[in-house]
Amino acid sequence: MRIVLVTTGGTIAERETTGKRVHLSGAELLSGLVPGIGHEIDVVDLFDLPSTHLGFCEMRAVAQAVRSALGGGADAVVVTHGTDTLEETAYFVDLLFKPGPTIVFTAAMLPPGVAGFDGERNLNDAIVTAGDPRSRDLGVLVVMDGEVHTARDVVKHHSMSLGGFKSPEFGPLGTIDEGRFYLARRPALLETFSFPDREPVVEGIKCYAGMSNLFVRAAIERGLDGLVIETLGSGQVPPRLMPNLREAVTGGIAVVAAGRSPMGRLLRCRYGAPVRVDGDEWDLREAGVMFCDLPGTKARIKLQLALAANLEKDQLRLGFEH
Repeated sequence: MRIVLVTTGGTIAERETTGKRVHLSGAELLSGLVPGIGHEIDVVDLFDLPSTHLGFCEMRAVAQAVRSALGGGADAVVVTHGTDTLEETAYFVDLLFKPGPTIVFTAAMLPPGVAGFDGERNLNDAIVTAGDPRSRDLGVLVVMDGEVHTARDVVKHHSMSLGGFKSPEFGPLGTIDEGRFYLARRPALLETFSFPDREPVVEGIKCYAGMSNLFVRAAIERGLDGLVIETLGSGQVPPRLMPNLREAVTGGIAVVAAGRSPMGRLLRCRYGAPVRVDGDEWDLREAGVMFCDLPGTKARIKLQLALAANLEKDQLRLGFEH
């Protein structure tokens, strides 16, 4: 099997250097593979950047590198990435490729040379996963600490733990046991947008107790294409935000609500209870705000790609509400 390794930098490849290159090359990373892994592996050193430096253009470049590798005959692609924004780039790529050839992201929580360096194990596991026929048609995968996650579900839930990546509510798809890929379940939700030729301006705002309307007001004045607001609870916002959120929607800004809680979904009608308060989910939905069940960071990625695909208003709502 032919696998292409695309490197972008990150902790997995950090090295002490006074030269121009900050990160180890793909060839240097591969030197730590378990002997006899049994695949032809080509390398594309795409970036030499910490993942905090990556944005829409760099994510699109990663997607283009994956597309070029698959178009050039690769059976699977493995991408090494920094952990800070891995979940966003992986989901960005996931939304651009129909299920088929395997695409796997991996990283490391500790850098090379530090006791307990996890990069070698994670890269080995990623290549094992990419080389297993059962990993096809699952969408983009993230392999960390012996677990295989969907790009849609996985989040960095701990800043330092080697097991820092989890799928909080539904768990991983499978594991890597003794160098073998074990698949426990398949993802139910897989969607695809067209490859973006522009970068819609979309920002995110997290709600908190006592917040003012400053950030929503600034979003309107900036003339954003889209806005993601991470609500309190199960779909509520401080009531002082509502006039500006209504103004944003009527002014043509696509506004999506996501919950700030790490698990659960947004309510639509508070269990049918007759009690209503300003800023509740009824208020948001009547204002034209779209609800989704993604974390705010991923809702923003999805909204950017949906807007770049020029979806009609009804298609846009359907894509987030269902």
